[in-house]
Amino acid sequence: MSTPSNESQQMAQLRHLVLGDDCQIVRDVVEEEARDLVTNVLTEALHDRQKADGSVTAVIAPLVEQSVESSVVARKEQFVSYLYPLVGSLVRKSVSSFLAEIIEQTNELLESSLTYKGLKWRFEARRAGVRYSQYVVQQTFVFRVEQVLLIHRETGMLLKTVMRDKTQATDGDMVSAMLTAINDFVADSFSPQENDQEQSLDEIKTDDFTLLIKQGPNAILVGAITGNPPAGIGDKFQLTLESIHQIYNDELNNYEGDSSEFENTEQQLNDCLLAQQKESKTEKKKMPWLAIVLFLIGFAGIGAYFYHGWQLDSVANEIRDLPSPPGVVLLNANTCDDKVCVDVLRDPIALPVSDWIAGVSDMENIDLSERYYRSLDERLLPLRFEKMANEFPELQFDAARSAFLGALSQERYLLLRSKLLDISDAEMINKILANVLIEEQNSSSSALLIKVMSDVRQLPEAPGIALIGMNVCGQHVCIDVLRDPDAQKVTSWLGDVVSSELITINERRFSAYDERLIPRRLARIDAAFPNVAFDAQSHSFSGVLSAPKFDQLRSAIQRIQELVEVDSVLRGVSIKSQRVDSGVSNELLIEQQIREVELSSVPFDVNASQLPSNHSDLIKSLSREITRLAELAKVLDQRLLVVVMGTSTLGGTDSYNQQLSLDRADSVIKALISEGVSPEILRTAGLGALKERRDAPKVIFDVIRFSPEGNREVRN
Repeated sequence: MSTPSNESQQMAQLRHLVLGDDCQIVRDVVEEEARDLVTNVLTEALHDRQKADGSVTAVIAPLVEQSVESSVVARKEQFVSYLYPLVGSLVRKSVSSFLAEIIEQTNELLESSLTYKGLKWRFEARRAGVRYSQYVVQQTFVFRVEQVLLIHRETGMLLKTVMRDKTQATDGDMVSAMLTAINDFVADSFSPQENDQEQSLDEIKTDDFTLLIKQGPNAILVGAITGNPPAGIGDKFQLTLESIHQIYNDELNNYEGDSSEFENTEQQLNDCLLAQQKESKTEKKKMPWLAIVLFLIGFAGIGAYFYHGWQLDSVANEIRDLPSPPGVVLLNANTCDDKVCVDVLRDPIALPVSDWIAGVSDMENIDLSERYYRSLDERLLPLRFEKMANEFPELQFDAARSAFLGALSQERYLLLRSKLLDISDAEMINKILANVLIEEQNSSSSALLIKVMSDVRQLPEAPGIALIGMNVCGQHVCIDVLRDPDAQKVTSWLGDVVSSELITINERRFSAYDERLIPRRLARIDAAFPNVAFDAQSHSFSGVLSAPKFDQLRSAIQRIQELVEVDSVLRGVSIKSQRVDSGVSNELLIEQQIREVELSSVPFDVNASQLPSNHSDLIKSLSREITRLAELAKVLDQRLLVVVMGTSTLGGTDSYNQQLSLDRADSVIKALISEGVSPEILRTAGLGALKERRDAPKVIFDVIRFSPEGNREVRN
């Protein structure tokens, strides 16, 4: 009879014979048929598992994504050719969907932002210290999961995190570390439960959000939720955590700090980003009256602005189209700021501008810039004659016949005739005065005075004399003239043409700029230097002078504005030699040379910076003087600088005059350097317009001399 132990040994031997060592025979058979077995049940198995817990999608989706990504990287050109026919329609659909979404969001934003509720929410969000978008979420949704974090339980390291709003990213590593620390604190600080399990946190509440925490053997799932989460959301988190443990069990058990193995959990974590919107009350949609009112006010303001601008443009165009009355010249009519700027020239006797444009616009809308001038329009002559008649109440002016009627004394008659000659010719004046009777007339005397005035007007122009007025005063003709001191006497100019007994001369001095006066100016200087002779034909001096006298003569000649070539005038004058110490002699010579340079000037044309072409001789002479000055300074072991200073006239802006004067100085320096002057001793300066000088623009010079012990570098 067999014992139980024998039977066990026999069964073991039988199992060994049938199955082999460690069931190796069965394993070999299964491995041979594994492919066919799996092929027959794979589809049904995947279907059943997906239907049971949906884990197939969570596992396969990341694998498919990685496979597609690897295939695209390896064969980009082939995929481009595959997708090219679809790209156009896909892009169009995507853009259309995006634009529709943007328009819808913009519309919702406008409707909510400019309503009472929107403004109230903004105020409440500002008072609560939260962003407006966050406050809107709190008011719009019952709850919303903003972020989900997957944390390794043992190490507390973040494995994966997903969030709803990518622009509001938080530091997931810091959050996971803090949660782990808090959880450890709770487990260590409080007594364990009856089954010896450690206590742990399940939920953390704050004023703004709730942290829902689900614990697993190897991982923790944390959700940041705004609003009031329902009870069922915890079940969703628990199922997700169990699914992750089931799929990534080995990775969680063997985790050594590499979180890249959990990148594929994104799909499962995204399923936890749940939200539930509040049910809106079924009430009639309110009109955004505030937005409508603000829009209408803004639209009305813009419309009024453009309408006013259109009105001003219309007024400016109408003014430009108006025919100009006699004596009025329209220079410009354009809108400026809130008015129409009108710039005109008007003869004082012409129609006022306000009357001219009265039919177009009120003067309140006009910014008028009016300048007076003397018009030569013959249509103004009747107005001038009428004005002249007001000065002579003894007469009447017949506009229809264009003639004066009445009687005047001889003196008044000559005064009227003198004034009329300023506005018209003699032939017309004779017709206008044909009907004027002269009381107590002495025909011969009147005719003589009239002839004197006519003869004076016909005299040729004299250099340095300017006739500025002439009228009858008593039994004489009073003449007002300006005369340069070097000009001929006025009586000499009148000569034998006019008798001095009939003339009363009122003479005023002025300084003329007339090259015809140069001989007379030089002759006046010659009278002050008896040791030299003046040749009127060649306009030059000759003789011998001491150095001081020579300097005085040269200085006097240089004060003649019209004279440019000073050296040519003094070419015949020599300096008397004196026996002095060489150092003193050189010092005197350098002082003299400095004065010559400083008294020199280079005139320029008005509004021009280029050196005139006829100044070549002047530049050559000036370069010789500066070169000689530099040589004398070198002998005396002195250093000097010649400052070339440009000037300008008073016309133009300060900045323009400054630049123009500097350009003139640069032109002279370039010319001096081309003639051999060392650039090391030249400096430029722009003086702009000199208010105390009203003569022609020029370049002047100044010399700065340094003693040997005071030599130092001076930069421009």
